[in-house]
Amino acid sequence: MSGNRRIITILAAAALCLTACRNTAEQQDVINQTLILPQDANYSTSQAYTGLFESMDTGSVSVVYPRTAELAWETGGSRFQEVLVTKGQTVTKGQTLMVFDTGTSQVELTEAELKLNRTRQELEEGRQKRLVDIQGCENRIDKRIKELTLQYREEALATQLPAKDPESSCEIQIMRLEREKLQTDYEQFCWEMQQQIDQLERDIRKMEKAQSENLLTAPFDGIIDQVAVCHIGDLAEPGKILITMHSEDRFLLETSDKLPYGTGLTLEAGPNEERQQFSETVISTADVLPMEFSSRTTLIRPEEEIDKNLLNRKPEFIYPAKQLKNVLLLDKKAIHWEQEQSFVYILEEGLVKKRYITIGIFDRTADNVWVLQGLEDGQTVILD
Repeated sequence: MSGNRRIITILAAAALCLTACRNTAEQQDVINQTLILPQDANYSTSQAYTGLFESMDTGSVSVVYPRTAELAWETGGSRFQEVLVTKGQTVTKGQTLMVFDTGTSQVELTEAELKLNRTRQELEEGRQKRLVDIQGCENRIDKRIKELTLQYREEALATQLPAKDPESSCEIQIMRLEREKLQTDYEQFCWEMQQQIDQLERDIRKMEKAQSENLLTAPFDGIIDQVAVCHIGDLAEPGKILITMHSEDRFLLETSDKLPYGTGLTLEAGPNEERQQFSETVISTADVLPMEFSSRTTLIRPEEEIDKNLLNRKPEFIYPAKQLKNVLLLDKKAIHWEQEQSFVYILEEGLVKKRYITIGIFDRTADNVWVLQGLEDGQTVILD
């Protein structure tokens, strides 16, 4: 096995030597013409230089909404009564999405409200009638006292005896007892009627609460994602997810690419002719989540306000996957290709020379390329 390795090594070394000789010969190709000085010519030049090379990676993203809700009905024995929303519908907080029959009918509630109104009316009418009776009795007492006072004065003059007190007469006392009886009847009536009213109000509040609890409502403003198939009259299974929805008040971006946590990215979105760029940050990756969430994709948080309509036009992220310091860089526009080999035209002593080069990384998103071999720092190349 070691002998085979030596043979492979020797052959590889020989191949490198032959390539180097060939490149050396090709690097000396000269176009035999004298060029006009660059400042007077119709071509532009650039220089190879040593600097920082960034290799960019790209990938597609999609919009996800972190604020979601899965809505279920928990009251046992309830039946589906009405479904008021459909998939894709926009709803507001508190809006009724589904109605259930929990055993408390609207008819019973309406009847109780009507009975309450009738009882209140009976109370008011009964109070007024009894107050009139009491006032009538008081008027009769006052009238009879006046009559007796006059009578007792006349009798006192005739007999020369002191006049009697009409208040002490049996007749007035009986009339006052009747007045007290009317007052007691009034108070008893008011108390009993008020008890009925209080009970009806309690019953109605209970019915109203039951009625309000037969509604499945939206917990926030949002969009309906899914609505379960529900047949009116069927029993609702407690805990079963009936409606899912999300809020569009904020959103994140998601990609299946595994990016480092905390990485700063550039998002590019919009029509091809008007692509816009935005700053983003990776906020969640599989390697920083608990084991049960390790299969999740990467989540990216927008750092700038983005029109969501732009995200319908092939959004993609761009981020520096590699950074190489102190490497030889060259403007990408200087590169030419010939049978899968790259070369440039260098400007040297007023002559154009064709020089084959070896490229380390050619990144479509970068303006420069990393040159491994064929050029030196400071050499001038023709761009066009």
